[in-house]
Amino acid sequence: MPDSPLRRIEILGSHVLHPGMWMISVKGQSSYGYHPVLAILILQKRFNISIYRENFSLRSKRTIEGDDGMAKRQRLNDGKSKIAVDSSDLIDKNNENSFLHNHTAREIYNHNISPILDLTDGEVAVVEVSTADSADTEDEYHLQRIKNVVKLQATSVFTCQHSKMAGDVVAKVLRYSGDSIYSLVGISRSWKQEKKALSNLHHRNIVSLKAFDGRAFALYLEHLPPSLNAVRESPLDPSDVKTILRDISSALAYLSKQEVIHYDIKPANIAYSPDRGAVLMDFGMADSVATIKEPHGGTPWFVPPDTLRRGIRGFPGDIWALGVTMLLVLEKIALPSPRESIYMQKIHDKGTRSYKRAREWMESIAEARYKLSLTNQIEHLTFEMLHESGPARVQAATIELALREKKT
Repeated sequence: MPDSPLRRIEILGSHVLHPGMWMISVKGQSSYGYHPVLAILILQKRFNISIYRENFSLRSKRTIEGDDGMAKRQRLNDGKSKIAVDSSDLIDKNNENSFLHNHTAREIYNHNISPILDLTDGEVAVVEVSTADSADTEDEYHLQRIKNVVKLQATSVFTCQHSKMAGDVVAKVLRYSGDSIYSLVGISRSWKQEKKALSNLHHRNIVSLKAFDGRAFALYLEHLPPSLNAVRESPLDPSDVKTILRDISSALAYLSKQEVIHYDIKPANIAYSPDRGAVLMDFGMADSVATIKEPHGGTPWFVPPDTLRRGIRGFPGDIWALGVTMLLVLEKIALPSPRESIYMQKIHDKGTRSYKRAREWMESIAEARYKLSLTNQIEHLTFEMLHESGPARVQAATIELALREKKT
């Protein structure tokens, strides 16, 4: 066991355990000291992530195609597709080995975060199993960052090439600053929750999880078109608007059957192009009905009136958020200035500025709602999504069915 003094940990307290053998003991009721109850062996980290500054391509020049011109795939038991090609199809081995032999990994600047977060555009992260007796290289891969998508306080998202996947993918890496064991536990829980949600979801209008790496708190996702935040910079055709509402309603109807609530429907979390359609992404807030604990997080401008009353949002809360999104897509309302802020923690407290501003925003939505044309199918459905009462709101499956049956 480590040569360290006995440390007393209070209930709900914590202590960082370093590699080695540790003994957990409890104090007896008598004066005979502490009694050992559990021994824990903490192993050394069994992987290493190195970063190479110089640019080189992970891809070979040979096209990865089958006889039908599509990437060859193998269907797995869980319904996912695995690319059925040798790694030589994905990696230029000569280029790779020459590069790694002739270059030295650069210094990691911040050792408190995942080294993958240290990547800049063009750099390559090499993830290797570090145990000498391990012949299993299944968990080894290379990652070349292409371009940053968004960098937030909690996450970093960027496009990249993954040595075991064809085509570009999107990496979503949770950020840990190393400041607190409690924040590490929270980040681990959030990563596991999103990974679990996406692993069980298989729908054309929901972002696909391609791979994951818990060692780096990384999720590797399908590369999608721009979000509606970018698309809305130019007016959308009526056919585009219908497609967006139909596709996201289809995704929400599917989530309802899977008993999953998204909790953060908004333009920034919906990708769209005429070819791909609309795709719901960012399941960082998603939760199962079975494990739900309200109140929940989200984006203040898209939470329903139920939130102000500390009510259960549930599936009708996602419908409300989609209704607000449609008001924005239809250009019937504009989001407040980014300088205006509402704090979710204070949105229930009537004496706070956040509560007052949220009520004003709800009134703006109600005003825009009553200006919608009930003779226009899309506007009528949007009207039905924005009932103040959750149970009165139209269901996602009803919206999807209406849009598939009737042409606007």
